[in-house]
Amino acid sequence: MVRRHVPAWFLLVVTCASCGGEAPEVREARALLDRDRAADAYELLEDTLEKNPDSPERLVVFAEACQRLGRVRRGVRAVEAARALDADSPRVLYVSALLDRDRHRFGDAIGSVRRAIEHSPRDVDFRVLLGQLLLVASDHAGAVDAFTAAHELAPDDLRAMGGRGQALVLVGRNREGEPLLERYLEREPNDGQVVYLRGLARLREERFEEAEEDFRRAIAITPWLPAPYHNLARILQATGREEEAASMRERHLDVNERDWAIRDAEAKVADDPNDETAVRELARLLRQAGRNAEAAVVAASLASP
Repeated sequence: MVRRHVPAWFLLVVTCASCGGEAPEVREARALLDRDRAADAYELLEDTLEKNPDSPERLVVFAEACQRLGRVRRGVRAVEAARALDADSPRVLYVSALLDRDRHRFGDAIGSVRRAIEHSPRDVDFRVLLGQLLLVASDHAGAVDAFTAAHELAPDDLRAMGGRGQALVLVGRNREGEPLLERYLEREPNDGQVVYLRGLARLREERFEEAEEDFRRAIAITPWLPAPYHNLARILQATGREEEAASMRERHLDVNERDWAIRDAEAKVADDPNDETAVRELARLLRQAGRNAEAAVVAASLASP
């Protein structure tokens, strides 16, 4: 047998080429995102994108940083470039869904996150996002399935627990949903939507005093939600407090009208996310309703190049 000498430098090249892995700055940017330092991750990667335009890993991490900072347009460009390079990457599909959600393109977001779950079925973040999107789309039965899967994978995940409880109440399974909402509210007592849904479960069980307390608290926390006014008015009317019931019905009409105006504005933005007039109008309506955090995200999308 003839033994062939293999140079050491050749072995080194082969070993390095087979290692693969992310560039150090991409790993560092991921770590920064894990520590909620999106601005630092953005700054770290921004200058390197032109030198590395064909790296889906770099592009998707940068897109996620953009999404967290509200720089939606820049994030969309980055994630679209990443999808062109790796259309089946679960992380790319997930970040794409986040950006579509932020642009109120909920159908596209649902489609992307479903594909991400096909490739990575045990990812809790993916299933939680799907549940949240299905709640927005009023597919409450689908949301039950998505959140149940997430909760079974991660029993202590608050998002999965609270989402499952909400979805169960919305499909009428109050006795299953209310205990989950109770556990969620022990740690997140100021979630107005969840407080309202616990009140709705209690109303259906004819626990009127507890339901009234929850509806009043939901109004105090999230005064832009129409449903608590309506159901509180029902209790007030049934218990003979007609004057306050009438006042609550009037408030419900005002809040509901504003809510529908916001939904119409969201639909216009979904049709054309680059329509700056529509985006500004949506931000204005959100501020008018007191939804300042959402208004800030929408306004930030205008500022991003």
